[in-house]
Amino acid sequence: PDPFNERTVTSGAQALADDIRYREQIRINAKYRSYAGFTDVTYDITDTLSLTGGVRYTYDDKNFGRYVKFNDYVIAFAFPTETRLDGNGNYDPDGNLGFLQSDEDWSKLTPRVVLEWQALEEMMLYLSYAEGYKAGGFNSAGEIFAPAFDPEEVANYEVGIKSSWLDNTVRMNAAVFSYTYDNLQSLVFVKGACLPGAPDLGTYLFETSDVEGEGFELNVNWLALPSLELYFNTGYLDATYKRKDERTVIDGVCQVIDRSGETFAESPDVNFTVGANYSLDFSNGSELAFSAAYNFTGGMPRNSCSYVVNNKAAGQPNDVYGLTKVDGKLIISDFSATGDLTEPPFNECPDGDDREQLNARVAYNSPERDWTLAAFVTNATNWTPDNVDPGGLGEELATAFSDGSPSYGRTEEP
Repeated sequence: PDPFNERTVTSGAQALADDIRYREQIRINAKYRSYAGFTDVTYDITDTLSLTGGVRYTYDDKNFGRYVKFNDYVIAFAFPTETRLDGNGNYDPDGNLGFLQSDEDWSKLTPRVVLEWQALEEMMLYLSYAEGYKAGGFNSAGEIFAPAFDPEEVANYEVGIKSSWLDNTVRMNAAVFSYTYDNLQSLVFVKGACLPGAPDLGTYLFETSDVEGEGFELNVNWLALPSLELYFNTGYLDATYKRKDERTVIDGVCQVIDRSGETFAESPDVNFTVGANYSLDFSNGSELAFSAAYNFTGGMPRNSCSYVVNNKAAGQPNDVYGLTKVDGKLIISDFSATGDLTEPPFNECPDGDDREQLNARVAYNSPERDWTLAAFVTNATNWTPDNVDPGGLGEELATAFSDGSPSYGRTEEP
């Protein structure tokens, strides 16, 4: 139906192409309640050996309401399904517009056990086991497209050291850990063909997976001078999916790819930070404080990516191809609306870019410390990633008359 008698286009993509502006509205109301209680007890086995045990109980209740109103042109675009309800408040295509309410509650009892050994006055060794929990929740797309997602649970084993050296001028902490995640929550873009009712556009949804990983962390602080502190932090992680069902679209058809056993693609293998803090004191009691930090994060592997052929010089729209790894082989999952490429140009999607950031700050603190004047710079090297794929609505809107005007994600602060 066209109740306003204003429809001049048949799709949101055509509206964009014709530069027609219209408005869509989605409203969310939510009420979340969380209650928790915990107890922790430490028992000294000897003068240098102690055992700590604890338990935490958490209860979460979430009520979530979603309402999508017709836009003036009655075109399903950003929000594909208006919220129509029957007399009982359930979704009904022939019902009345209103809020679709959902309610769920979850609870979890999580333990923690730590064995500590004060081997030296300046060195403590520990062994721990701990469990963690994060409540489930709802997707803003509503239960029409995605049911509530499950709580996230993690079990972590860790052995480590906390120590001070050289008259307490050097502090060194290190840990080796192994963890298992059940229902790790991740926000992913699911294309329309993989959603119920086959809407034109996809949406961002929380999907869950199971992950196992091992790694280590190292933190070192050195008071080189009374006014100069140097520090270095690093970590390494080797993690794989134990359960990962990825919904993707290949040749216009939704397929579910089993990623079990593949590298966990949401956390870098290696990262480190090196920095310094320096203070200059004046006779009137004021202080000039300098700080600088450089952070490096290794690029992450990818099993899907985009390949763009830049046709700007020829005055033509770019060709945008979607590439996905299936059964260990990279294939073209989304062909360009205008290009003629039949095979991927490479065998593997390139890793995400290594991320670098240098930040610096200088501050003047008044003698009474009742005011501060500071200046800072973020991303001083002006680092920006090289591999930025088109995504979101840009890729979704590719048609026979447009490449989709690919949209690009946020890169980095200049």
